[in-house]
Amino acid sequence: KIRLLDSTLASFDYFLFPTKYTIHTTGSIKCIALAHRRPNVVATASYDGTVIIFGFLKGDGGRPPNKESFIKDTHDIETDDGRGGNGRGQILAHMRGHTSIVTWVSFSPDDHYLYSSSFDGTLRKWGSATGHCLRVGRDHDDSIMDADLSKDGTRICTSSMDGTIKLWNAIAMVCTHTYRGHETGSWIKACCFSSK
Repeated sequence: KIRLLDSTLASFDYFLFPTKYTIHTTGSIKCIALAHRRPNVVATASYDGTVIIFGFLKGDGGRPPNKESFIKDTHDIETDDGRGGNGRGQILAHMRGHTSIVTWVSFSPDDHYLYSSSFDGTLRKWGSATGHCLRVGRDHDDSIMDADLSKDGTRICTSSMDGTIKLWNAIAMVCTHTYRGHETGSWIKACCFSSK
């Protein structure tokens, strides 16, 4: 799992990503997730409430994404690599449904699903090949600050401004446990599963 904040890594952009891709046109990127089985595919979550799955095409250091995984409303993006040449990329899915900042995004281990959480207090499960929202989890009373997907892809934990951490069944998108214990009014800004 990789998370990048635009402002944090702005000075490193040229060294880490020598080609500039403008993926979200109305909001900057809050976080990014790499696909597990498709090394040239990423999902970006934005301050504009959208999630975009983006594929890098030949010339960008990776194989082109599998054409069967593209959805009908894909379009090419011309990019500037800062060296006078053009790289290419393609938006594979543009997911709309959150009504506020998307705070976390992650692919399932098999890349069939994409999960996202938002300040709108929802957790969403998307079909990564179709871009359709499959399920919405609503159990927090306030914004979700962070989330994590278990290594086996069966559980999700979320932390919220409502002072709780919730454990979810990732398949059915239902909350199975709620953990309290922080001071009333405390925001829980991060959560994660143990790597063991």
